[in-house]
Amino acid sequence: KRQLFIFTGVLYKQLRYIESADLGFTPEANLAIVPPHDHHLYSCLPYVEAIRELPGVESVSEICAGVFTAVFSQLEFPQAGNSESYTTVQSFDVDAHFVKTYGITILEGRDFSGKLASDSGRVLINQTGIETFGFDDPIGKVITDSYGNQFEIMGVISDFNIGSLHEKIPPLIIRIRPRESRVCQVAVNVNEAVDVQEMIASLSQKWDEFGPGGRFEYFFMDERFNSLYEEDRRFAKTFGIFTLLAIVLASLGLFGFSIFSSFQRLKEVGIRKAFGASTNEITRLILKEYILLVVIANLISWPLSWFFAQSWLHNYAYRTDIGVALFLLAAVVAILVLLLTIGYNTRTMAESNPVISLKYE
Repeated sequence: KRQLFIFTGVLYKQLRYIESADLGFTPEANLAIVPPHDHHLYSCLPYVEAIRELPGVESVSEICAGVFTAVFSQLEFPQAGNSESYTTVQSFDVDAHFVKTYGITILEGRDFSGKLASDSGRVLINQTGIETFGFDDPIGKVITDSYGNQFEIMGVISDFNIGSLHEKIPPLIIRIRPRESRVCQVAVNVNEAVDVQEMIASLSQKWDEFGPGGRFEYFFMDERFNSLYEEDRRFAKTFGIFTLLAIVLASLGLFGFSIFSSFQRLKEVGIRKAFGASTNEITRLILKEYILLVVIANLISWPLSWFFAQSWLHNYAYRTDIGVALFLLAAVVAILVLLLTIGYNTRTMAESNPVISLKYE
């Protein structure tokens, strides 16, 4: 049960780590409006301009890829010194409001201006992308993809998660979307002070007036992010119940063992009491033996528990550390279970009349 307790603790610790992880932007302030799946929209500009004026809307962006979805494009770049090997880089085609809408940090260079036509040939690149290309001074550098398209690096942005924490943040470039690319999401950054339901109603009304038709669909970024881990939460919950049942069954087994052990040691207890041993001394003596066995069992089980916990955590590119506290807590819980299950019978046996104990034997 020690391994189960430690592994369950690691499960919930990792889930808490996910919930508090820094994603590189603030999903709580963002929602995404999704056009109909069978659409052929190259712009939702009338709708975007209409909702941009709504009270509480901080920023709006049309993007041709989806954060926390499987919708994105990839570009391949020949590796330096080896034209036959390629580096795969994910690409987001966006408008000039993307960085502001998602609250992404510009580390070097500048953001898209929205007014310069030359920005269509420039890109923003994340920190992982800079490491991938090996640039020390990336601003102004030109990268060429496998089709011969050239992009000038205009700015460096901080890494942000576009998917699950099961996967590492990929190298990513962000470019102004071509006119022929379809809109996948309309991202809206909403002021935290607004009434959410009223905002949704306003967005839906504007969709009916200025949208491209079809049903109004949306999702909140934080809810979509949390939905990525529903399977992990179900697994943790199931494993937690299984661990609780294992502890209960182990406690019942210990209780039964303590009763059997008490009968086996009645003569010993009687002799000790006849020679003047107190109830507390006998209780401490017997419990000390059991506690020593529990400590030895913990020392044996800890490496195995650590191995299984580390193996499971390798499913996540970004994970919590296991720490020593969880192992110590498992040992304390095991000792407490022992004291609660065996302690009562041990105390009762130690308080028994030695004459009756010796007569019984």
